[in-house]
Parts: sequence; structure tokens; C-alpha cells
Amino acid sequence: MAKDWDSSLKLLVSNSPEDFATWVFEGAKFQEKLSTEFTGQKLEADALLDILLDGQEVLLQIEFQAEHDPIMGERLLEYSLRAKREHKRPVYSCVIYLRNRSDVPDPPLQWNFLGRTYLEFHYLVIELRKLKPDDLRQSGKPGLLPLMILTNQRRSEPRGRGRNLHLT
Repeated sequence: MAKDWDSSLKLLVSNSPEDFATWVFEGAKFQEKLSTEFTGQKLEADALLDILLDGQEVLLQIEFQAEHDPIMGERLLEYSLRAKREHKRPVYSCVIYLRNRSDVPDPPLQWNFLGRTYLEFHYLVIELRKLKPDDLRQSGKPGLLPLMILTNQRRSEPRGRGRNLHLT
């Protein structure tokens, strides 16, 4: 099942990389979609995009997550480190949660020892269930529209009855 999600979502980003890049970073200029297979131990991220942000070349690494993963921050850190080594550019990681989770770890990832933080890794979290369908519809990015089914579908206004029923 997870592979089905992975394949579909990887294809979604592949077909509309600019929409995802500019959704995560307003003002970013998409340049190129890069390979997500890293050298060394087999490790494959969901998406790795070469973008131009404020005049600087940056890599945007996107990971889709449906299930709870207590080490999500560490996975993102490993993807980020591999991408930086291979492509020699700064990397910003983003995890997009596909389901409503109460156990989403808050960034940054911190490793502490003897009362000191020796590693702090910042990444972006997008929880689709916290978005409304209109958030994606009004973005003007058609490549994001398939994600609308994973957003919060509850309406804030009461539904009409009978002939006045309106569908959106």
C-alpha cells in the first residue's frame, strides 16, 4: 500500500514540480528535477527539486508521509545530507503529511547530550488535513489539485437543502 502512495505522489511531483516548489517557497523559481537515488547505501527520497530562491540555488527535498514515523526528522536529515554532498548545494526539507495525525513531530529535530544541543535540523511540515480544499484551489497551482481530497473537507457554513443544495 505504501508503495502505491509513493509511486502516485512521486509522479504528481514529477508532473508539476514547479507547482510544488512555489507552494512550499513563494517566489522560488523551479529550475530542474533531480534524481532522488543517492549514491552509497540505497536511499531514495520522494522528490528532490533544484530551485532558485532569492537568487540562490537551493535544493527542495519533499517527503510524503501517511503513517507515523517517529524518526521522520532523522530520515529528512539523512536525505538532506546525501543531497548536499551529491549536488553541492544547500537543501531544505519538507514533509507533507497525507493523513490527520496527532503525533506529528514538531521541527526542529534536536539531538541533545549532557544538557546541550549538538545538532539542530530545521524542516518544514505541511499537514494536508489542516488545509481546506480552497487553500489548494485558490493557489492557482493545478498540479496541487489532486491533493484536495486529503484536505479538511468539513464546511464552515451550513449546507443547503433540497433544490438549494450547492456543490463545490
